[in-house]
Amino acid sequence: MNRFKFYLFFSGLMLLGCFGTLFAQNRTISGTVADEKGELLPGVSLSIKGTTLGTNTNVEGRFTLSIPANATTLVVSFVGMQTQEIPVTNESTYTIVLQSDSKSLDEVVVIGYGSARKSDLTGSVASIKSEQLTQIATPNVTQAIQGRVAGVDVTANSGEPGGASRIRIRGVGTINNSDPLYVVDGFQTNDISFLAPTDIASMEILKDASATAIYGSRGANGVVLITTKRGRSGPTRFTLDGYAGVQNAWNKLNMLNAAEYGALRLEAYRNDGTVLDQNGAEYRLLNNAVQTNMQGTDWQKEVMQTGSIQNYSLNVLGGTDKSRYSLTGTYFGQDGIVKNSSLRKYFLRFNNDYTFNNWLTGGISGAFSRTNKTFTNNDLFSGVLTTALRAEPITPAWNPETNNWGRTIVSQENNPARAANEMSGNKGYESLLNANAYVEASFLKHFKLRSQFGVNYKNVHNKQYLPEFFLDIKELRPNSQLTEYRSEQTQWVSSTYLTYDNDFGKHHVGGMIGTEAQRSTFDNIGMTAYNVPNNTDLRYLSSSRNPNVIPTTTPPSDESLLSFFGRANYSYNEKYMLTATLRYDGSSRFLKGNRWGIFPAFAFGWNVTDEPFMANIKAISNLKVRAGWGQVGNQNSANNYGYVTTISGGNRYVFGDQIVEGFAPTMASNPNLKWETTTSSNIGIDADFFNHSLSLTADYFIKNTADMIVRVPVPVFIGVGPPYVNAGSMRNNGIELALNYRNEIGAFRYDLGVNFTKIKNEVTSLVEVRVLNRLTSSVTGVTLPVRRWVAKSLTSTG
Repeated sequence: MNRFKFYLFFSGLMLLGCFGTLFAQNRTISGTVADEKGELLPGVSLSIKGTTLGTNTNVEGRFTLSIPANATTLVVSFVGMQTQEIPVTNESTYTIVLQSDSKSLDEVVVIGYGSARKSDLTGSVASIKSEQLTQIATPNVTQAIQGRVAGVDVTANSGEPGGASRIRIRGVGTINNSDPLYVVDGFQTNDISFLAPTDIASMEILKDASATAIYGSRGANGVVLITTKRGRSGPTRFTLDGYAGVQNAWNKLNMLNAAEYGALRLEAYRNDGTVLDQNGAEYRLLNNAVQTNMQGTDWQKEVMQTGSIQNYSLNVLGGTDKSRYSLTGTYFGQDGIVKNSSLRKYFLRFNNDYTFNNWLTGGISGAFSRTNKTFTNNDLFSGVLTTALRAEPITPAWNPETNNWGRTIVSQENNPARAANEMSGNKGYESLLNANAYVEASFLKHFKLRSQFGVNYKNVHNKQYLPEFFLDIKELRPNSQLTEYRSEQTQWVSSTYLTYDNDFGKHHVGGMIGTEAQRSTFDNIGMTAYNVPNNTDLRYLSSSRNPNVIPTTTPPSDESLLSFFGRANYSYNEKYMLTATLRYDGSSRFLKGNRWGIFPAFAFGWNVTDEPFMANIKAISNLKVRAGWGQVGNQNSANNYGYVTTISGGNRYVFGDQIVEGFAPTMASNPNLKWETTTSSNIGIDADFFNHSLSLTADYFIKNTADMIVRVPVPVFIGVGPPYVNAGSMRNNGIELALNYRNEIGAFRYDLGVNFTKIKNEVTSLVEVRVLNRLTSSVTGVTLPVRRWVAKSLTSTG
């Protein structure tokens, strides 16, 4: 018994010794992880090298980790940062600072319905960083990318505040609508006016068919993918950005003063043999200007001013590992250099991403914009700036003798100052609401299922008030006029797609299949009333002293699109890449026989740098060759009801002493109408030199657009407008070069870039013989002899 107690006591001592040894071999370390700016980073991964022991920093960027006594190296990694290996010393507290890894930030880019590493791309895709979009003072996102991407041309339609811009990707693809498709966080739209440049985290521009084919009938003119800023884990962070400035016309034209104008005008009359009555008003005006050396009116000064511009943006973001949020409010105000031209725009954007568990995530986002704008008269012939250059300088802008606006007797132009003054009554109000929600489930390790639904609602209310005035019998408005226009547009998009990614040794296989439905409705109404009071508080249609209110409206529209799509990716040893894409679209803009279309694409990529023969060429950091072919469509070139014969009212006739309202056809139909198709080929290279400091991208492309929609000429005696037919073709080809150099000197970083594009646009055909039989057999409401005339006319035209 005593021996048993001895053994039990001895065993207890041994067990305690083992536990003591175990505890002696482990210790706890703690600390913080921050970026180079000193901001603490949540979610940073820390692990002991060679083991499975590790942890992550909490929402405050702090960590605590139990490590064995023999630990030598702590590995610290975070997305977008350089991975660091920290030697483990006897210290118990560590302050770790991570450096940004610019190469890593550029590795992942957004593509259609997903993302990919930049080294794995096979299509022509250009990326723009967030900080590049905020270097220009503009509320227009498209103006912010002007001149930054090869092959992308951005042109302002006008210089007025808030003026729209025209964007063309690789030239004009059609004589119809050549606008690209915008995709904001997966939501497809043609209007991104609800976005402020400060809302955008990244932008990718898909240029060739192998990249855009996944969007099928809407991708012919390129696709602009926009990812907005999202929340992140960590303490609440406030960011305030703002700027203010003034604007002036950088170059005014040198015009004649009144004396010079009078002398030249009198000389012109003499040279022409015209004898002016010396007692007449025109001669007295011209002669007086010369005799008194009159300086006269500077009409450019009368209609222009020093404009102002300001922008303020406040962003609040933060969250936890489970929920991350971002809220941004932006105000933009601009008074243009033309008097009474102004813009006030307000943006509000919110998003919230959730992590429900380790396999299910989701999120919601919403954006609202409100625009108050004063429109300017930019007409080429009667606009304010145009008439300011044509009006003679002898006439004063305001005549104190008549206490009225001056009348340009010699040049017979409308008074530009009066025209600029009345623009204050030309107001436009626009509200746009965008909402988006998604849910994503990961299962069976390699699969992800994502479903997304988004809605866009736009409401427009424009008012134009034109006051009555009288200068003389040639420049007057006997009755004031108020025109109001209201419209609303609703669009929704629902997408669901399944993705698969897996690696088998040196082989990587990826795939994606999905379906999508879209619908857009538009309705509007306009009214014009006369004799409306000039008082701003009474400028309403109901205030009109004239009982007749004239309606002006355009037909409403309702369109929808149903799609099925898929993509397959394969790469071997990250060296050879293949991509195949297929989309099947059905559009309500066409009849049953032409409603559905198939749009395929194929692309190949070769990372030459990974080849053995490149190992000793140290100057080349990366070299990739790309080649692709694909077909995409353009349904936007067709009207919603181009396949039917439309009728309109307003045709009155007398039957039995009674006035009868009649309707008549206005445009012939073409039931064989279908969308335009663009076939594109592209070959390009991506190269980096000198440790990725110098990069070069070069592309050569050919785009052929077939079945281009045109309106063929028909004689007036047919009685209806010409139909839309697929009777044209266009060819685009060109080269794109982009060169970028980036480096740093201590804490100073700089980036220099230049791009060059040469594109040849050619309309190869406007009428093709193959459409004649189809056209003459399908035009409704036209007699056989007329059809024969149309065919003969088209043959001679073609």
